[in-house]
Amino acid sequence: MPWTIGDVEKHNKSVKDKPTWVKIANDTRDRCIKKGGSEGMCDALAIATANKAVKNIKEVRMSEEIKEPKMEEGVEIESDIVPLEEKAISGDGTALIKIISPGWGSSGYYPADMLARDAGVYKAKTHLYWDHPTATEAEERPERSLRDLAGELVEDGKYLSNGPTGPGVYARAQVFDAYKPIVEELAPHIGTSHRATGTKKAGEAEGKKGNIIEQITSAASVDFVTQPGRGGEIILLFEAARGKALDIKGETHEIDWGILTLDDLKRNRSDIIESLRDEIKSAVYGNKEKLEEVKRMSDGQIEKLEEEKTKLEEEKGELETKLEELGDETSRLKEVVILREARDFVSTKLGESELPDITKSRLVETLSKHPVLDDAGALDSEKYTQHIDEAIKSETEYIAKLTGTGDGKVKGMGSAQESGDGMAQLKESFKRGYLREGRSEEEADRLAGIAATGR
Repeated sequence: MPWTIGDVEKHNKSVKDKPTWVKIANDTRDRCIKKGGSEGMCDALAIATANKAVKNIKEVRMSEEIKEPKMEEGVEIESDIVPLEEKAISGDGTALIKIISPGWGSSGYYPADMLARDAGVYKAKTHLYWDHPTATEAEERPERSLRDLAGELVEDGKYLSNGPTGPGVYARAQVFDAYKPIVEELAPHIGTSHRATGTKKAGEAEGKKGNIIEQITSAASVDFVTQPGRGGEIILLFEAARGKALDIKGETHEIDWGILTLDDLKRNRSDIIESLRDEIKSAVYGNKEKLEEVKRMSDGQIEKLEEEKTKLEEEKGELETKLEELGDETSRLKEVVILREARDFVSTKLGESELPDITKSRLVETLSKHPVLDDAGALDSEKYTQHIDEAIKSETEYIAKLTGTGDGKVKGMGSAQESGDGMAQLKESFKRGYLREGRSEEEADRLAGIAATGR
């Protein structure tokens, strides 16, 4: 006969999975009947087969339940958010943060003894970032971005069973200057959450089944994150630096920077407005001070340069004066040399003539004072010789005219009267010449007498 669930307990009171028993029994009976078995024999075989099959299933399930759970290693662990204290940052710029508490979290159960053992995994210099990375960011840039670096631990983590906010792993962290104001402002609304690696296995703790964290092997970072259930405005303040926000329902959306207005910033991010004011003020007045400093430096440098310029001009004037003096001295010496050369040159040329000595002396004095020079400033021998020859010829003709001789020589020939008249005229001629040279009356008369007599 076919069986129903209501028939199960008549044949096996310990069966819990009654539908399975009914199906196995009916299937076995049907196969038996088709093979030609009698109903009585097939009923007995079906009941025995169903009872045995259900017993084996029960043993298999019990074996699976008591089997040792498999250990998973190297799994990523994220803790639940641990709130910050309202005044999180102390006077020295550090904050005592609670990294993780014992008990159940989003990644599993954290035993207190395990946290006490592995607290040192959170070492000094472990970075604190502004929020956990998104899945895309974690894949594309696992090393994280410097713009999100908000601080670092300044000491290794330690487990405090009687910590300020209960048992857990604590460490003091240095919050960087750029994030101090916002951490202080948002402290009541944000907390910390770690990103670490460890091992876990399935188990049960505190009456709940799930993953039991067996060990924390390394800590990637301890990040500032928003607490769940906070309003959209607080979330916006927290996420503004990354250009993302969470609404009240926790859904992620992009900030539309194209429609973000100054009023939005004033209303939601007064700290940014103040920061911009400070930066603009610093830029304006800071640059003004720098310009004034540069101007002061420039004025001082200009004054110094003016002094150096004046000094150089004075030195230049002194050098020019010395050069001028040297030039004058050189010209004078050159003139002396030229006049000496001219005198020697004239003396030589006149020595070859037959003019009276007195006439030669006079011509030497006269001609040597006005030498003929070439373009280089040296004696022009050819032209100077012509000039001297002309003077000799002129004097020779003059003397010849006075003495009545044809050769220009002064001789004591002829009658006494003629000789005396000629000598007187010659002397007078010489005297006029000496007077023209600027000689005194007495000196001109004396020299004229010497010149006229030829001695």
